[in-house]
Amino acid sequence: MSLLVLSDSDIRAVLSPRQAIDSQRAAYLAVAEGRLSASGVTSARDPADDSLTFAHTGAIAGLTGVTCKFGMQASGNAARGLPSVHAIVTVLRPDTGEPLACLNGTAVTALRTAAGVAAAADVLARPDAGRLGRIRRKAPGSGSPIRWANWGYGIVSPRSRLSAAVSSHRGAARIRNSISERSATCSFSIHPS
Repeated sequence: MSLLVLSDSDIRAVLSPRQAIDSQRAAYLAVAEGRLSASGVTSARDPADDSLTFAHTGAIAGLTGVTCKFGMQASGNAARGLPSVHAIVTVLRPDTGEPLACLNGTAVTALRTAAGVAAAADVLARPDAGRLGRIRRKAPGSGSPIRWANWGYGIVSPRSRLSAAVSSHRGAARIRNSISERSATCSFSIHPS
């Protein structure tokens, strides 16, 4: 048995933005059609440090094998300069259950979150919309998924303007840099935390 192991950079190299967004559209459709098989979440909290260990499992009938995301949310990681959640995602072969791949779950989560937000924004936005607004309340360790969400907005439906409420000029610069590959005018409202 050969197990494919993909790091953060491997995932970003093999999964295009369009593929990530299309996979989220397929997942949303599977939920709507009742083809998603998920066990929910199994979790345990450690009262000593308020960390949360979790496992999510699921599959889309006729499309994927069973996947499992196993990880830990560590509330102290933001102060350490680390993502608040670290995880791995395992993918099993649909017919035999053999492990096929082990992926960096932190990277998968950031990309999946961004692709999901982008797919939803694309479906919900009016076709003639020329501006996309985003408001975010700072959550410790949330920076990477938020930056990827900005990226996703530009992939599905480039708008002439992106408006965002952010907590600092540094945050505004990060957003501007995260969407620099598309031609959009950015406006920011700075609201210190």
